[in-house]
Order: sequence, then structure tokens, then C-alpha cells
Amino acid sequence: ITINPDNSLTVTAKLTTTENNTINTDITLRIGNKFYRMKITNNTGLFTTPELTPGNYRYSLAYAGTTEISSSNNNGAFTIKETVTLESNTTVNNNTATIQIHSSKDNINITLTINNTEYPITIKNNTATIQIDLKPGQYTYTIKYDGNEFAKTANTTGTFTIKQTPEITYDLEINPDNSNKSTYPKAKA
Repeated sequence: ITINPDNSLTVTAKLTTTENNTINTDITLRIGNKFYRMKITNNTGLFTTPELTPGNYRYSLAYAGTTEISSSNNNGAFTIKETVTLESNTTVNNNTATIQIHSSKDNINITLTINNTEYPITIKNNTATIQIDLKPGQYTYTIKYDGNEFAKTANTTGTFTIKQTPEITYDLEINPDNSNKSTYPKAKA
């Protein structure tokens, strides 16, 4: 059994006998309370279910058998995890970056990593906002949720730039008549 990224399930079944008989038949696949007919051709079958909702499931595969071949059953359990999405918006004001994070899952802990520095954040009401003062430069960030037994891992990335703020200076001269004379401001890099 393979759980696919879209939460569907791919089931592969193989029927074998001690005499290496070729088996072409149908078997019953049960997932929770749903039953599916799975076609076996030359001893092998492959079946993909529709998308399953997150939760814990039990499954069984049942071959009814024939007069020459005994019946067979196989069963087990699996968990479909919730898919979590993370999105972010970044704004920059002078040397302060504001990153607003939106999550499809509430009350989770995530990690924001900016140029190898980690910031732990808790998502409340599906959102979190962090403001960080940084030096001028180009920054790359990753937001990561590690998942748990019921939810898949998730991450998103982004970039932003903190531009250098020019320093403005004025030249001021005092004239002999005590009036001020200003010259135009000069920008220093």
C-alpha cells in the first residue's frame, strides 16, 4: 500500500500458489466501510482509490478462492495525514522586515529560518507575524512545519532585500549679517 501526495491510496496485490498457478480473478479491497473490486491479471493487481479524508483506516484484501486454490486474506492499518499549506507575505520598511505567515492548520509550531538563523513561531488563528531588524542585504527565508502523526510536513520559501538608507547631511553657513544660508542636501552612501 502506498499513500499518494493527494491522499489517494495505491494498492498492489500479488496472488501466488505453491504450484505457481496463473490466477486471473477479482479480489475485494475494503478500506474502512468502503468496498472496491480489484482486478487480478496474471497474479498481479493494481488499484488506486479516490482521495481519502485524513484519519486512521483499516484495510483488508480478500480472495474468495476456487475449488483448486484456497481463499486468502490480508489486512492492516494506515493513517492518512492532513495536508498543511503555508503562505507568506513580506514587507520591508527601512531595516525592518515584516513577514506575515498564513497556515491552513491552526495552533502549530513552525520555524522561520532567515540566512541560517532560526526563529520559532506559533501559529494562532491560522496566522503569525514577525518583525525582524536586519542589516542591508539580500535575504532568503524558509518557513517549515515538521508535521506530526496526523499532519504532513510543509514548507515555503521567499526572498527580500533590505536596502541601505542614505544619510542626508546639510551644509550650514552663517552670513556676516547673521542670516542662515543653507545649501542643498547631499546624500552620503
